[in-house]
Amino acid sequence: DAHELAFTLPRHLPEALGDLAACAPLRRVLGSRFVDAFVEVKNLELTKYNQVVSSWERNFLLLSI
Repeated sequence: DAHELAFTLPRHLPEALGDLAACAPLRRVLGSRFVDAFVEVKNLELTKYNQVVSSWERNFLLLSI
């Protein structure tokens, strides 16, 4: 029964991207070239995202010090 299997989704994007990169069934269906390109693009997007200080961070973290 599938409901009894231990399974959890990744909690963070880097973990999810690592799981995707290592997923042989998806590589067979989508192709390794696509999976590699997708993971690379998402990692670059994450790097750019992490370089930005959001307005919430400015208002609630930086200005309250």
